[in-house]
Amino acid sequence: RRCRFCPYWSRHPQHFANHEMTHTGEKSFSCHVCQRRFSKKVNLQRHMRIHTGEKPYKCRTCPKTFARSSHLACHEKVHTEEKPFACGVCGTTFRHHKNLTRHERIHEGDRPHQCENCGKAFVRREHLTAHLRKISCMIEERVKTQPELA
Repeated sequence: RRCRFCPYWSRHPQHFANHEMTHTGEKSFSCHVCQRRFSKKVNLQRHMRIHTGEKPYKCRTCPKTFARSSHLACHEKVHTEEKPFACGVCGTTFRHHKNLTRHERIHEGDRPHQCENCGKAFVRREHLTAHLRKISCMIEERVKTQPELA
């Protein structure tokens, strides 16, 4: 059977039905807990782990368990010390691509998190948060010691 939207074809009715859903956006599998809808049964089954707490993927080195195999694979790098993502500028290596991306901002001078009070900018959001806490404490202390500034 040939797809009416693209050149795809299949002899297997289920493969064909799954493929056509990619074009139609049909989501015929519904979660009975939160009503979220899915185009594939396997995606609904994976989603249900959120509600059941099921974590079928177990680390072979430690007791941690995971709902997704990709999360287990990511975790296992902790035990192997594998750091496959290297910075092209300084050579620092990282276990996760997102950490490399965040690190690269240092070299690019990208500081997207800016304080609205003083204009100081930070590479990481948590550094801005720490800065804001520090400013908040300084302001509170000033108000206590110099009430005329309040």
